[in-house]
Amino acid sequence: NTDCSTVEQWISPRLPPSIVLVVSKYQTGVSNMDVDTVASSAAVAPDAAPRPHISSSSPSLPVHHVDPVDGISTVDYRLQQDDTTTQDDGHAPSIDDTRAVSGGCCPRLLNEFKSTGPGFFGIEEPNGTNIDVEATFAPHPVKRKLMIRVLFFTATFVTIARTYFVSYEAENTYKFISQLSHWSLLFCSLYQIAAAICTAFRSTLIQPEPDEPQTPRFFTRIMWGLYSLATPTALIVTVLYWSVVYDKGRVDVSMENLMAHGGVLLLMLIDGLVIAHIPMRMKQVLYLYIVTVAFIVWTVIDDYVVTGNDDEKDAIDNVFSWKTEPMWAALWTAVTLLAIVPAAYYVIWLGALLGRGGK
Repeated sequence: NTDCSTVEQWISPRLPPSIVLVVSKYQTGVSNMDVDTVASSAAVAPDAAPRPHISSSSPSLPVHHVDPVDGISTVDYRLQQDDTTTQDDGHAPSIDDTRAVSGGCCPRLLNEFKSTGPGFFGIEEPNGTNIDVEATFAPHPVKRKLMIRVLFFTATFVTIARTYFVSYEAENTYKFISQLSHWSLLFCSLYQIAAAICTAFRSTLIQPEPDEPQTPRFFTRIMWGLYSLATPTALIVTVLYWSVVYDKGRVDVSMENLMAHGGVLLLMLIDGLVIAHIPMRMKQVLYLYIVTVAFIVWTVIDDYVVTGNDDEKDAIDNVFSWKTEPMWAALWTAVTLLAIVPAAYYVIWLGALLGRGGK
């Protein structure tokens, strides 16, 4: 029984009151009453030294094995569920003491839609930590990252210019701006401008103080929102182009065509996953829905008010032929809003999550 007092002396300064001790695999006889006594006295010891802080950033606390002491081979402990400790069930308290899910992508996806989850631009993560704004959006080395981002913008701008002046010969501005692929190029170029500005002017990347709203500075939020809009839009354009529009015998595969329908998407993914480590918030899918609805409304206006001529449209626009095939257009609208948009956003969201190591 002297072994129990030894365990008590070792444990008392180390464990918080909510710890429950389970003594197992002992070599000498220790009664159940002795185990309970040790647990009770360890939990309420009045002269215990200050206990070490258990960080809420750990999603769960593993079973701890104590080296054998005087005949007791193993002491295991685990945390009980209460308001101040983590629980070994895949949950961890977030930075604002609310429960946050950290046990896989699907629970995290659902948690991000909740009011207790991260906001549109919240830097809180489900594991209770905050993202490092500078390392996330514009990490060092600054000069190298800035040069790469300027080159990416130059490539996108040249694609827009060549498409407008060469493919459309600058004669049909209306047709140029009415196509979804060119909307996508515009969003990507705006993001690249914002990313270059944030990389060059480091004051936009200051970490918020603990007593401030846990969101980045204004220009970083602009950059973040544009990325969450432009990247899934570019994915939608790329997939629809090569699956619906592309006809090997009729479509000219030029450099600007490849860049507009896949190349710029690749640049965006390299920027968001390699140059930086930009997270995606599921609530930001609202921006993609706003642009999608705006484009669908534009196809209605284009059909009934502006042209009404299917010959002036590309194949993506032709699926929204409200004047000639309204039922088909309505079906495509439902498919776009209920399947294509959420699927595209989820793919980019999941890629960002995996690119950050699942954090």
